Amino acid sequence: MSTARSIASSSGSSSMRTAERKLNAPPKFVTEAQQTLLYFRAVDADDPESILGDIYAKQLINKIPLDIVDTMGNDLRYVKFWCLRAKKIDWWVTNFITENPVCTVVNLSCGLDTRNQRLQPPASVRWFDVDHPEVMEFRRRVISYPSGDYRTTAVDISDDDTSWIYAFPKDRPTLVVAESNMFYLKPEIAKGIFYTIADHFTQGQIAFDVLGSMCATLINMKMAKAQKNTGMKILWPVDDPRSVVKIHPKLRVVDEMRYSDDMPPWFGEFKTKLLKLLPAYRNLGRVILLSVSDENPDMQERPSTAYLGDSSSSYTTSSGRGFSSMSLSRSSTFTNMTEPH
Repeated sequence: MSTARSIASSSGSSSMRTAERKLNAPPKFVTEAQQTLLYFRAVDADDPESILGDIYAKQLINKIPLDIVDTMGNDLRYVKFWCLRAKKIDWWVTNFITENPVCTVVNLSCGLDTRNQRLQPPASVRWFDVDHPEVMEFRRRVISYPSGDYRTTAVDISDDDTSWIYAFPKDRPTLVVAESNMFYLKPEIAKGIFYTIADHFTQGQIAFDVLGSMCATLINMKMAKAQKNTGMKILWPVDDPRSVVKIHPKLRVVDEMRYSDDMPPWFGEFKTKLLKLLPAYRNLGRVILLSVSDENPDMQERPSTAYLGDSSSSYTTSSGRGFSSMSLSRSSTFTNMTEPH
């Protein structure tokens, strides 16, 4: 029996466990993307060569029913690909905390995320998990409260008013993590969140992911039936990080990883290499790390309302492409973390 199949079957191995899982059905605000990532992390945890080693995801998946499991099949290439992406974000979080031992981490739309439990940051880190009130109540029931300076904030980030961001303290360098959520928001709301983050925090970073126009179109077509029930739809596709940088003059791209650089050759080696020559394919999606700083050299060159304009602004990155392009300058002091390769 494959790892994926064993997890799917073991989660319903007894009537008592099945009854418990039905009571723990995730609220509609937990997106399918978040459920899928939980499933992948749990499958990965059973692998002898686990990428994330997320035993907390494995424990959690036995408590709740996931409708997406059957649609994922047993293709472990998906598991490796998405877990490597999560590992990249883990590395960014780890590196930020290493460089700023006394800092704040704000994890937006945390859903079923277990990043705090997985990384176990030191007590000097103030960590906020943020999501819709129903999601936070659900997390309280199924996920153990972490140790350390851990806090929760119940807020609907899809609300038109982004002033809730100003409630977070800004006395420390702050890293905002937004994984698998921003592309579900209306463009004006997503841009408003980035603008408010840059406006509020003096120093920090934003780690997030985007989907390109072609990917968004394909996903919306494939998930049309499910979207009628959940209301979830890709609303904010991003093909060029420069369009995000232009949201606020304090923003600058520090690093990025294109999905196409490390994506398995699902169309065969030759066809996949050809597809990588197409901009639409290369822009399928990416994870991006932005810096937020008053010392951004572009501060005097771009107006604060630049995000309403085009995407011609320049930006720089510390790495060229892929997981293995940025060298690890130091290892973490709180976990055995190395950059994904």
